[in-house]
Amino acid sequence: MHRRDLHKYSKIGMVAILIILILDAFNISSILSIPFNNLNLDLWNILVVIILYVLTYEIIQKRDNCRKKNQEEFARILLENTYRECYSYKNIIADEAFKKICPKRFPGDQTMENNAAYHNMRSAPFDHDSVIFSLGEAGVISASNISNYLMVKNKYSIYFSNVTIFPDMDEITNPLKRDLEHVLDKAIGELKK
Repeated sequence: MHRRDLHKYSKIGMVAILIILILDAFNISSILSIPFNNLNLDLWNILVVIILYVLTYEIIQKRDNCRKKNQEEFARILLENTYRECYSYKNIIADEAFKKICPKRFPGDQTMENNAAYHNMRSAPFDHDSVIFSLGEAGVISASNISNYLMVKNKYSIYFSNVTIFPDMDEITNPLKRDLEHVLDKAIGELKK
């Protein structure tokens, strides 16, 4: 039911109540010798139920709309925060000081997945992963925003992995950095729509 329909029905209900009150106040039913007492009571009961139904429906709709709006705002904040974190970590990763310590922190003789520092740094901007996906499953976050999120996560992971493996090869890492920046800008731009 749309808001206009609710107002229309509430106006009809008010007019019906007003007519019943006028009929009751002037005692028209007894003047016309119509046994209106039972009908009058039944009409009152029906009108009360209808009015309560309409009011309850409207209150529930307002709460649902408010809850949905809050969920959408919460999802937008989480995504914005994640993208800001990606930018911060991208700047850290692109820094020459970070590239100098890469061979020490991420030695080539151990697998990257077993290296806690590598794993933590790679997943750091994506702390809210499970919440974002649950909001996506609930339909609060659109499919395009989830797609953008996954693209950002993928590009960040590729960029980070390549910087740790090839810290001194800018010809490999710079195009990946630009790809990440492009995907981040696109994702942030779509959030603001």
